[in-house]
Amino acid sequence: MTVGLVIVSHSTQLARGAAELAAQMAHGHTAIIPAGGASDEKGGDILGTSADRILQAIQEADSGDGALVLLDMGSAILSAEMALEFLDDEQRQRILMSYAPLVEGAIAAALEASLGHSLAVVKRAAEQTGQLEQLLRLKPVAPAEDMAAMLAPVVEPVPTESADIQTIQLTITNPTGLHARPASLFVQTSARFQAAITIESNGRRSDASSLIGVLSLGIRQGNSITIHASGSEASAALAALRELVEANFYETASAAAPSTTVPATSVQAVSSSGKKGIPNHTSALWHGTPSSAGVALGPALLYTSSALALEHIEKRTIVPAQVPAEQQRLREALKITQQELELLAQELQQHVGKDAAIFSAQALMLSDSALLDEALSSIAHHLYDAASALADVAERQATVLAQLGDPLFVARATDVRDAASRAIDHLREQRH
Repeated sequence: MTVGLVIVSHSTQLARGAAELAAQMAHGHTAIIPAGGASDEKGGDILGTSADRILQAIQEADSGDGALVLLDMGSAILSAEMALEFLDDEQRQRILMSYAPLVEGAIAAALEASLGHSLAVVKRAAEQTGQLEQLLRLKPVAPAEDMAAMLAPVVEPVPTESADIQTIQLTITNPTGLHARPASLFVQTSARFQAAITIESNGRRSDASSLIGVLSLGIRQGNSITIHASGSEASAALAALRELVEANFYETASAAAPSTTVPATSVQAVSSSGKKGIPNHTSALWHGTPSSAGVALGPALLYTSSALALEHIEKRTIVPAQVPAEQQRLREALKITQQELELLAQELQQHVGKDAAIFSAQALMLSDSALLDEALSSIAHHLYDAASALADVAERQATVLAQLGDPLFVARATDVRDAASRAIDHLREQRH
């Protein structure tokens, strides 16, 4: 079940049009019912609002998780309030009304509802597309501070412990903590089971299906983690995760080898396009991060990435009618880039072994539901094009990782930016 939407307008056609546009966001996952116009003595449509039509729409939209009623103007509130009087007390408690912009608010609300978010989150998403002055029309006697709070972010409540939720506590003992490869294994292991899994550490919580979320917890050697699981396979999931953690994520000591500094007798600059620069025969010291322990002698190649600077990407906007197509472009670009990264990881596996897993981790970052949901929401709410939305979201998530301070997690911020840059390149190619 998901939160339903009721579109109330004085015009039957306007309500139907807004509902049709919003339905493009929901992909059939939530009920969006128009309740426009009124009836004349002969049963024909006239301009106005009808409590009967609104009541019928509410009954159809509310599947148990509640419904948001979006109003256009004037007497719509009176008709909606009259319709609410005919509901029983229990159902009335899960019906909310809003003067959010009818079209933009319906689009934003439909997206949030289709993702399974709560009624409060769906309502807030709709109202964040409007102006405070417009929203005040619904509650003109509310204190100013309460009205200002209407636009503040809503945080979904953290589930409390119950008989249905199983919990284990573990200590991370592998030297590198939950950096890219162990975090990827953790997320992939969680995904194998029919269970809702979260992980807590350092006073923060993340969904176990989100690689970027798990990385952002900054879990290091010696940190304690708490894993919660519910669902038909919760016990099996916790057992598998326990085994993974206690096996140190199958990492060897060389995976955590410290960085060393070696003199470079011959250095060539190589860009990510593969073109060599001018050889440098100076005796400068070059600082690098080794992939394994030991000593190697030979020419050194200085790799310089041509990845896009996400924060410098120009923000481009679209019109509301372009939102569905732009969201589909984003999904397709992310899927293509994920496939490329997985193929690259497979090709490199035989040459560099487990170190090729970083490309699998980058692919996993692009499949992260948190990244996709936030980018889709940015397209719908801010009317950004796909490239702008992805750049904005990826840069914010990378910044969170960079602020953890640990070099391993800072490197993962670079991975987020590099992976997103690949997808943005595909989005740009689609435009040409």
